[in-house]
Amino acid sequence: MYLIFFFFFQELHAHLSGSISDETILKLLGTKDASLSEDIIEEMKSILKMKDKRSLEECFKIFSLLHTLTNSISNIKTCTYDVIKEFSEDNVWYLELRSTPKNVIGSYTKEDYIKAVLETVKLLMIISIKAVLKTKCNSLYIHREAEKSFGIIVRILISIDRSRGVEDAWDTLKIVKELRNNVVYKKYIRGIDVSGNPSKESLLEYLPILREVREMELKLAVHLLELCESVAFEEAAEIFSEGLVDRIGHGTFLNQKLSGETSNLVNVVLERKIPLEICITSNIKCGTVKDLASHHVNWWKNKDHPIAICTDDKGVFSTTLSDEICLYCKAVDGDIQDVMDMISTSIEASFLDENEKQDLKQRIFNYMKNVVDEAT
Repeated sequence: MYLIFFFFFQELHAHLSGSISDETILKLLGTKDASLSEDIIEEMKSILKMKDKRSLEECFKIFSLLHTLTNSISNIKTCTYDVIKEFSEDNVWYLELRSTPKNVIGSYTKEDYIKAVLETVKLLMIISIKAVLKTKCNSLYIHREAEKSFGIIVRILISIDRSRGVEDAWDTLKIVKELRNNVVYKKYIRGIDVSGNPSKESLLEYLPILREVREMELKLAVHLLELCESVAFEEAAEIFSEGLVDRIGHGTFLNQKLSGETSNLVNVVLERKIPLEICITSNIKCGTVKDLASHHVNWWKNKDHPIAICTDDKGVFSTTLSDEICLYCKAVDGDIQDVMDMISTSIEASFLDENEKQDLKQRIFNYMKNVVDEAT
């Protein structure tokens, strides 16, 4: 399957904090913002050395550390830049990066946080725009050509953490509304992600927020059925009944037969062809799936259902999108055609507008044609 490294991919489910690499963490540990004892720094260095052998407990220690390390605007910008650059180096041509804004007293507000992420993406485009400006002056053309020049198109999903409560979610949505008055920010903010601890706060409490997101004409990606519990099925049933979700995050137990209603949910998803964001390593590491052989990706692949292979938290779980696609091929006994089909499906499932999707498809088609021509 080495041929997959000649492909270019789309990443639709990547949390910013969880995607921060070991290299970036080590870099931040050496800054004055770290404010950590030597014992903790040495412990973290030992955990980082374990790479993909880390236990789930050790992974959670990294998550906790990342909360501390992203306590300044400069560190947020550093992390955003590094994550985008690393995805680009992994042959990712389109990236939807999601993140939960937070307030850090004495350092920054939620709005500051979101702006730091957006301004970093904007800066990467400006770097590429300089070359394009020498020959063209049309602003839309410049933006498209700059993204091609940099090698990766980036869009942002603002995350709502269900464990923080409804009031916090409304506050986040208000900030997003205001920021989207800026034409550049509006271009980058493509949707809302609803995630967080699935055992905290019923998603049913968030239905008014999801409806408001629809009114704002933003896309919705919702983590659903990460737990095999009746309440999780009830949440999904209500969300599906109102047509409030554009993509399903994980959907780990969607095809399980917990109750008679389960098959109805599956039928709704299959009939509407609601894409699933599949994160294989994350599911196995977190213990929601026993192993690769029992992963639900094979079930959905056999149904010819739209799926997007994603990383979830590439840094914490020490993986890459290339690694995940190799695992996908192994799980479904797939070949190059399966990879190509999945790439096409991912583009269709993305939150790009139709013109942008066509541009990306054409760009990939031209590249692959050149590869084939050179090979023959």
